[in-house]
Amino acid sequence: MAMPFINEMICPFDKKHYTCVRQGYDGRDEIFCTNCNKRISQATNIYRQYNVMTINLVELINRKYGTRFYPFITSIVSERMLKSELDYFSSNYANRFFGLKIYTGLSFDVLNNIHFNANIPLLIHTGTYFNQQPKNMLNFLLNYDGPVCLAHFARIDIESIRVLSEKNNLYLDSSPASRLSEVCSRNEALAKNITTPKDLYYKILNVIGTKKLLWGSDAPYGNVATELKLFHELNLSLEEKFDILYNNALRFLSLAP
Repeated sequence: MAMPFINEMICPFDKKHYTCVRQGYDGRDEIFCTNCNKRISQATNIYRQYNVMTINLVELINRKYGTRFYPFITSIVSERMLKSELDYFSSNYANRFFGLKIYTGLSFDVLNNIHFNANIPLLIHTGTYFNQQPKNMLNFLLNYDGPVCLAHFARIDIESIRVLSEKNNLYLDSSPASRLSEVCSRNEALAKNITTPKDLYYKILNVIGTKKLLWGSDAPYGNVATELKLFHELNLSLEEKFDILYNNALRFLSLAP
């Protein structure tokens, strides 16, 4: 998928400033600097050219190396952008992309305010800010028909995970367990039960089981070798590990029953 941190998102006054995209009123999106507290630019379909580049690059890599990477197109939480990008890529790149990555981290709106439904797989970023928290996505997720994967162990929102676990089309990914366990250690409510990455795995698996978790590393921010070594140290059967490493991803991508 296209990286969410693209040149058009950088504040011209300080590249370390935190910028977001919000839906404008003239058919375009506003890039807004939260540090400067002002609009720095406008754009229409800000990620489209990068999504096209991603699809073409993934296809080139797959042909050259015989790999099976599955490109997703990136969008922020914008009802206009989600619908327009899906329409555009469905019309012009049919069967060449596999889903939408909704990056909540650079968005002003929350998913519960969005009216969007499709049968296409969604990968949704989760975090600790208001619009990244699973509890503020529940209405959207409970009404979405296609497969959904909430990234980053759904940021350990156990109560929301428990509610969503009843939905057959919902998955979580495990990226990155080694770093997320550190987050848990700083949370008083979670620290009692989660002090190591393995504790985190077992806590999540106890809620959703082994058929709805996808292994992930969060590369390049996480380390693939570290996360894979940690995973293989878990007390799980070979079948359970194979589901988490492979089968569940195929089901999420709608490539397997």
